Amino acid sequence: MENLKGIFKSLGMNDSNGLHIHSENDQMEFLPARTAKLIKKLNPRAFFCIDNKPLVLFYDSPENKEELFKNIWNFNESPIVIVNEPDSVDIFNGLSYLKEERTLEKLEEESKLDAFSYFKLVTGKTWQTYEKKLKYENRVDYKLLENIRTARDLLINDHKIEPSLSNALIGKCIFVRYLIDREVRIKFDGTNRKWSNDEFCTLLKDKEKTIKFLKYLKVRFNGEAFLLEDSRLNKIPQKAFNVLSHLMNGTEIASGQTTLFDIYDFSIIPVEFISNVYEYFIGSEDQATQGAYYTPLFLVDYIVKETIDKYFEANTEEYNCKVLDPACGSGIFLVEALRRMIVRYTKIKNITSTETNGFKETIRKIAEENIYGIDKDDNAINVALFSVYLTLLDYQEPKDIETFKFPELLNKNFFRSDFFDQDADFNAIIKKINFNFILGNPPWKRGSKEDSYLFSWDDVPESDSEQLLKFLNDDLKIGLGENPKIEKSDDGESISITKDSDKLTFKLNKEKKKVNLEIVGGGSYEYSSKKENDKLNIYKTPLFLQYIKDRKKKELKKSDRKPQITISNKEIAQAFLLRTSDFTGEQTRCALIVTSKTLYNLNAKDFRQYLLHNYFIDKVFELAPVRREVFDKSNDPSIAPAAVLFFHYARGESTHKNVIEHIALKPNRFFSLFKVFMLQRNDYKQVVQSKLIKYDWLWKTLVYGSYLDFNFIRRLKGDYKTIGEIITDKNDFLVKQGIKLKDGSNEIDVTELEGWNFLETRRFDSFFIPPDNYSIWKKDEFPSVVGYIYREDKQIVKKLYESPILLIKGGTNKELESVSAISYENCVFKSSLTGIKLIDSKKLNTLKIINGLLNSNLFSYNLLQTGASAGIEREESEDEEKWAFPYINNATVEECVENIEAISEKIFKEKQGKSKPNIQILEDEKKKLIKNLNDEILDSFDLNEPEMAIVDYAVDVTIPLIMKHEGYEKKLFSPLKIEDPFLTDYADVFLNRFKNSFKNKKFTVQIQRSDYIIGMFFNVIDEKNKEEITWKSPSDDELLLLSRSLSIGYREITKFLFIQKDIRGFERDRFYIIKPNEKKLWHKAVAYLDLEEFVDAILISGREVENG
Repeated sequence: MENLKGIFKSLGMNDSNGLHIHSENDQMEFLPARTAKLIKKLNPRAFFCIDNKPLVLFYDSPENKEELFKNIWNFNESPIVIVNEPDSVDIFNGLSYLKEERTLEKLEEESKLDAFSYFKLVTGKTWQTYEKKLKYENRVDYKLLENIRTARDLLINDHKIEPSLSNALIGKCIFVRYLIDREVRIKFDGTNRKWSNDEFCTLLKDKEKTIKFLKYLKVRFNGEAFLLEDSRLNKIPQKAFNVLSHLMNGTEIASGQTTLFDIYDFSIIPVEFISNVYEYFIGSEDQATQGAYYTPLFLVDYIVKETIDKYFEANTEEYNCKVLDPACGSGIFLVEALRRMIVRYTKIKNITSTETNGFKETIRKIAEENIYGIDKDDNAINVALFSVYLTLLDYQEPKDIETFKFPELLNKNFFRSDFFDQDADFNAIIKKINFNFILGNPPWKRGSKEDSYLFSWDDVPESDSEQLLKFLNDDLKIGLGENPKIEKSDDGESISITKDSDKLTFKLNKEKKKVNLEIVGGGSYEYSSKKENDKLNIYKTPLFLQYIKDRKKKELKKSDRKPQITISNKEIAQAFLLRTSDFTGEQTRCALIVTSKTLYNLNAKDFRQYLLHNYFIDKVFELAPVRREVFDKSNDPSIAPAAVLFFHYARGESTHKNVIEHIALKPNRFFSLFKVFMLQRNDYKQVVQSKLIKYDWLWKTLVYGSYLDFNFIRRLKGDYKTIGEIITDKNDFLVKQGIKLKDGSNEIDVTELEGWNFLETRRFDSFFIPPDNYSIWKKDEFPSVVGYIYREDKQIVKKLYESPILLIKGGTNKELESVSAISYENCVFKSSLTGIKLIDSKKLNTLKIINGLLNSNLFSYNLLQTGASAGIEREESEDEEKWAFPYINNATVEECVENIEAISEKIFKEKQGKSKPNIQILEDEKKKLIKNLNDEILDSFDLNEPEMAIVDYAVDVTIPLIMKHEGYEKKLFSPLKIEDPFLTDYADVFLNRFKNSFKNKKFTVQIQRSDYIIGMFFNVIDEKNKEEITWKSPSDDELLLLSRSLSIGYREITKFLFIQKDIRGFERDRFYIIKPNEKKLWHKAVAYLDLEEFVDAILISGREVENG
């Protein structure tokens, strides 16, 4: 251990900044329960944590390194393993295992031990250096996913095993491996003994024995997960069982593909990883139809920590906590909830032995009385039950597992049903339960494609009568027995079905394309109709849409209050948010992961209004800026952005005064690699709910802006006309989209356009359309009919395509500027472009000004702060957002645009016919002209200093960060030098604010700068002749020691300085702020925000002093 102490000292690690010396009786309550449990098994001499994640493990001459290294890799939490040997210090990659060599991959040589020092770890330098070696593809969860995927594909594609059965077979195999790895004795062949993996692989080669073994497990453990009927098992070919044998044995499973099941250890691999793998497969099947996304484990941890953990902190003697997941998937939320409850129980009751029957019965009872899940997918319910079973076994010793019976949870706690089925059995059961929390990750898919075919109106009462009766029986539970009477009215407008006293009638409403079902003595239902292949087909409206309709009727009966319940675009996630209120008591709190678009889409405004009026929003945790890192294993190539909404039902109370916490996570290397949340102070905000009711655009400003941005945008919206107001005069402008080649079944003849210029969307950039970018609309090259083209009285309006036209792309460039240019040639264009056609030639100046505004930095800033999609999902702007941008009538802006157009044309001409055109001088001149345009636009809107700073921050910091501009990391995260003007500008904001505030005294600042830390210490002194700004260059350790002595406890240094990114405080005659030496943290815009916080703190302190 003495040598390790020397290593700790050389790395700058100690118990004050994240180093933890491990001991046998160490409870490690600061770690997640599953992590602490496994750390005990790995038994390092010490470990170093960042944000309670054990990123570095330390060992001192450990025994049996082969087994230890395999276990560390299965642990999958610690990327760095430092092993002190008598004659060397070895540094290993804890996330990469070399199967052939049976060791962890070497990460670095002893001579570079300093690369893992405290400062390099917490500032991200280490991770920047070793990012490629720590890649996800080497980790155990990735390998496990790949191996199961390969085996599953073979079972499904080569041996024709249906997906659900394939899942069940692999699940059974993993369960057996779990028992083997836990060394649980199995009494299958008459002897109660431990099994080896080799024995199990041999068993799998005998189909009959394997089937008997699976039946034995069902009886032995009373499990309801992955139940397999004899008929299904007997149909499985032996070759399919051989695939499972190869999978478990770690041999070649497919050509060139070996598995790692021989080195996986399921006593270490968390149950959550296994269920997460299954959720991936469930998601891959359901994304197309339901938008089901697997739930990342770190996000589950965060939600559980913010809900269940806080509940237990407030209720110190409680270990029960009732939780519902309305779309439970693999059950990962419920598994984590169950873990918290079991750990809580063992702590409160001081449980030292898990061997008693009382312990077994209690943890079974905890599961039965506290966790509830609903999912319409049978696979999901199977995996959820499976995950709960393994979790219960995790807390028992092997010999106790031998006599453990699983609780019966199916149809009592877990329900195979649609959450929106208001007649399903689960409604009566769970409405009686007083839930503490409703947690989950419901599907996000729009419901437009979920209508299901029921029957053909034209084929009843003939060939589709049986189909109709089946639907009534299966969906509505209406059993009419044999030979009910089915009649269609003479006018064909209704169908009646009678049997004895039962009668129901379908009534057709052709105008609204609806069919209403009325049941005598019962309810009414609505269905849709579609004309297809000369037949009228009837479709079932998805249950979630039916639920919204039913609830709307109920609420209208109670009152005519506004706003009324609604969802946009058939977004099922919105319906999940609203449905939760049916199962909430006064104390119930909800946390659901939803698509971020719910908060920003323009057409979801009415939904947001209803939500804000009827639910208290407690917290928003926005992950859209890091969406690719959140769902880095997603099946969906266009990854949807996610947000976590914490909320509870208002029950008629006014929500206007409720204060919402808002957190927006921004891109950073810690999060990309280890899912550590690094939140700057400005990422955390509070807002009164009434503000969001009044200013819908504020949802977006909360993500990337501050109160300064809110005030500035509100000023722009209040003080100026918009572009939309300018172009609405039809005598001056015609504003339309271009042609759509396809638009449903429409076919419009466009042969009269033959010979016109045609402009492809991609063939121009801002300000200038080169002449050779136009092509000619030729008969043989272009279609003679299109789906849409703007017409009046069925005549194509050709004047839309006559010059001059300002053409605007829907997307933006990497700077989030709109891409637009004026076409001075007649041209036809597609619907991906919007054209502002000038009718009044005297208004050409207006067209040029609009062009300049749309291509400006101020437009980029405004789109970032208010645009529904930019920085959230994809870089585009709706026309409505462009037209909402403020307009200023400025002849200088017009002149700037003309100059840019002219220089662009010069550049184009210079390139013609030259292999090496000399255009650098012209390009430099163009950049100057664009800068002149931006400066003129900012001047036109009378920006003050703080407003100039926040626009600059958006353009130079935020947009390069989220758009990952080339070299952005070096630009934004590079350290500042001593006397850097960037630091001077920051300090000047404070100096200018306070320099006249102290009579007969001087306000000064000392800036202390080291390689990793910068501190600014503002002082009120008597020496009037002293310079306002002085500089000092202490070492990192000196600054760190200073920051410790100033304000916070030792253990919080890493969290406050390198996770939350600053330490601040004030004393009688001075205040200070200390941050990492990263350029973006010392921007002038940040200075204005920091300044206001200090002013508020000083005012509050002053009031406290006055009040004694």
